[in-house]
Amino acid sequence: MFSRKKRALSLFFRENIFPRNLRFRGNNGKRKKRKLREEKKFKKASFFKLFFFTKLFLSLVKKGLKKEVTLLFSVFSQAKEKKKKFERKLKNKFIYFLIFSHKLFSS
Repeated sequence: MFSRKKRALSLFFRENIFPRNLRFRGNNGKRKKRKLREEKKFKKASFFKLFFFTKLFLSLVKKGLKKEVTLLFSVFSQAKEKKKKFERKLKNKFIYFLIFSHKLFSS
């Protein structure tokens, strides 16, 4: 642990060497902002994809087209997506929803 004196000195040097308004200048800040923007866009897109797939799946189940349902299920499970945490969560939620709705409509 830092002593108060050391902490005060480190803060003093950090403030003088990297003033607050310049600390996050350069590519780092821009890269971070761009990454956040892209993630936000992807989350929106994946939500609409999820919504579209669920509507399609439910309409196929209502019509009683079992072959199409299994095809759709396999297409979605084989879809090559980036392995990010929120994507996997979304995909898992969707698959659980598919299984639940399939059981619901098949019974």
